[in-house]
Amino acid sequence: MKPESRWFPSRILLFALMLMMAGCGLKSDPLPPKVIPPAAVTDLGAASSRAGVLLTWSMTDPLEKIGAFQVLRSETVRGEDACPECPQDYRRYKTIPAADPLLRREGERKLSYNDGDVDRGHFYSYRIVACDRLGICGGASNPAGLIHTGR
Repeated sequence: MKPESRWFPSRILLFALMLMMAGCGLKSDPLPPKVIPPAAVTDLGAASSRAGVLLTWSMTDPLEKIGAFQVLRSETVRGEDACPECPQDYRRYKTIPAADPLLRREGERKLSYNDGDVDRGHFYSYRIVACDRLGICGGASNPAGLIHTGR
């Protein structure tokens, strides 16, 4: 047996290990090519009312492309303990289908939703994520928060 033939299988094994360890380096879920998620909301607002917290936002993408909105919410039990500038612990609170009658449309691209499951004196912070009809979601919106006063 020639000395070169003993090294050949080990060289292939070493090369295969190097390829497996290299990886592609992407740290997010892969998207099929040509799939563009909805644009992130950039103007989320929150206002306190007797009926709850009214969230308002507008979309740059046509509403016909949107399948649902995910509402992310963070709550601090007592408003005086709130730190609006601190990082919030957002959790998925609700998924609102685009056809939900509680999701009010105002014109072509303006939307509003009332969160009635709130308590007076609590601090609430929200973010909205738009998802298309295939369930592919864009980025989270700007945060909007307030201490609910019930007015």
